[in-house]
Formats: sequence, structure tokens, C-alpha cells
Amino acid sequence: MTHDKNELIDLMMVFPRRVNAVSRIIAAKYLKDSRLKSYHLMLINGIGSSDGISQKDLGDLIPFDKSYISIGVRELMDMGYIVNEGQGKAHSLKLTDQGRDVMLMSDMMFEIIRQSIMANITPEENDELVRILRKMSDNMDGVIAQSNDKEAWAIRKWTIKDCQPQE
Repeated sequence: MTHDKNELIDLMMVFPRRVNAVSRIIAAKYLKDSRLKSYHLMLINGIGSSDGISQKDLGDLIPFDKSYISIGVRELMDMGYIVNEGQGKAHSLKLTDQGRDVMLMSDMMFEIIRQSIMANITPEENDELVRILRKMSDNMDGVIAQSNDKEAWAIRKWTIKDCQPQE
């Protein structure tokens, strides 16, 4: 089956935005009775996976700019989900017990999002999709390697870390 090359480009450009929108719709449903927003969950997961991480290093893990991370961290600290055990400008972010509970809940919610998006996809199709996306990621790494763009390098790190198969 051959598709129009414009259709492929359209899908590649629109798909990430649609995944984000669906993820936000599902997250909003589960977070409606809390002060948490969907972007808080990415921050909590980043901090929970790297206990004692700095805000700068957190920016290398997730695709948010420095100010967005700073605002989100401050909000999560105000809500009691994370603490900063660092001194001065040195950040050492850690989850509180309440933050660890949210991380467990967010893992379940991310699984619901994955199942919603991947419904009707066979295991074989899933394997093929992962194989193709890894090839595309390798191609993008080549483009990034030729770039001096620091933001592109941070996105490369996030993409590679996030695309590792789950054990």
C-alpha cells in the first residue's frame, strides 16, 4: 500500500500535537479534583526517576524550557509534592511521600493513555512501529549531531531516554 508523500508529512506534523491533546484530555479527567495539571506529572516523573536532580538536569530529561520548569517546580513545592534539599542556587529536588503517591498514580494514568492511543494495534504492529520510530530517531540524531543548537541536544537526550523499551 502506497500513501501520498504529503499524507505522511501531514501525519508526522500533526500526530505529536494530537497525542499531546489526547494525553491532556485523559489527564484532565483524572486530575479534575486536584490542583495538579498534566505538565506537573512529567516533572514529578522526572524528579522521581532521578532523586536529587537539579532543575537544569531536569530540563535535559523533559521537553520544557527553563522558565516552565522553574514555575512548575515552584508550584509542586507549594503543593507539597517535592522538596529542594539544595543550598542557594544548587537544586536537589526530591519527591515527598505525597509526591511518590502522585508518581504511582501518574504511571497508571500514562498506561491508560498508552492503551487509549494504541487500542487496536497488534503486538506485531507495535513492534514494527517501534522499529520504524527508532530508525527515524536515529536519522534525527544525525541531524542534531550536525547542529550547534543546545535545545536540540536536550531534546535528543529526552527522546533517547524516553524511547528505551520498558522492562
